[in-house]
Amino acid sequence: MLIVFIVFLENEKFGFNKLPMNLPLVSVIIPTFNRSDLLVASLESVLNQSYRSIEVIIVDDCSPQNPEALILGHVRSHKMPVSLIRHAYTKKQSSAINTGLKHAHGEFITILNDDDLFDERKVERQIDVFFKHPEVDVVYSDYMHIDLSGRKFAYSHRKACFLRRARKSTNTFHALLQGNFIDMISPLVRKKAFDQAGGFREGLTSREDWDMWLRISANGSTFYFLDEPLVYIRIHPCNKSKQSGLNRKLFERILYGAIKDASVPVPHRVRERAYAKVFFDYANASYKKPDVFWRYMVWALWLDVSLLNSKTAKRLVLSFLRNVV
Repeated sequence: MLIVFIVFLENEKFGFNKLPMNLPLVSVIIPTFNRSDLLVASLESVLNQSYRSIEVIIVDDCSPQNPEALILGHVRSHKMPVSLIRHAYTKKQSSAINTGLKHAHGEFITILNDDDLFDERKVERQIDVFFKHPEVDVVYSDYMHIDLSGRKFAYSHRKACFLRRARKSTNTFHALLQGNFIDMISPLVRKKAFDQAGGFREGLTSREDWDMWLRISANGSTFYFLDEPLVYIRIHPCNKSKQSGLNRKLFERILYGAIKDASVPVPHRVRERAYAKVFFDYANASYKKPDVFWRYMVWALWLDVSLLNSKTAKRLVLSFLRNVV
């Protein structure tokens, strides 16, 4: 496979200094496809980090808009090594991240979507945790949704409760089986944890981050939650997470793989709750299809009746009355 490399690391005319020798190197991988207009702000949020021992690896998945000239214009004034790797043909996000992982030199890895932002102290705050807790393998933080103008969005109450409960769990793997509460761009991860897990699964069309965190946690890696928003997820019409929707079969495939490959058998009750959550979310997403809604909601509540809440009870009653009438 042909990959074109444009490496700025050793190009002295851009004025890059050598990296500090006394601080661990952090590799920031930015997969991108046809988002040059949004990529600029994402790159700037890395170049402006308070922690300076960083290399940036941008992997362009063969987008029609070649971002080379745009990137050059924004890195000239920053003393941080930036590399652009361009795929010869489009292979999707997971493959782009894996390409970045193969060429990363850092002891620690973090990923940034080409439309999102890092807080300027993101890497510094997470590296500080690693210094204080050398047993930790993954440091993830809270996140905040913003629009392109910077306006903040609040969590729903139900999501906020789920996030608080999941982050307090003493078993990260079992908590992740209930659903993903670690955003793709939030964690700073020891590279060895990625190496042990293998790379991102390129056959997945979405939720590849959930699959990765499940595999890393199943390997016994230690997770640490930093309770402050250090990343900003920008909501806009072309946001990928909005387009992906809820794919029940994909969720079941990820769950089945995680449970099957776990080094320690997953308790029966934990498995039941994990599948119940998938059925519950799919039922609610299919509320306008009564037959689908009832089938999966009954399965979900049969496996885990604690999922029943006032909103769900109301929906069950309204759906039943519609069918009767």
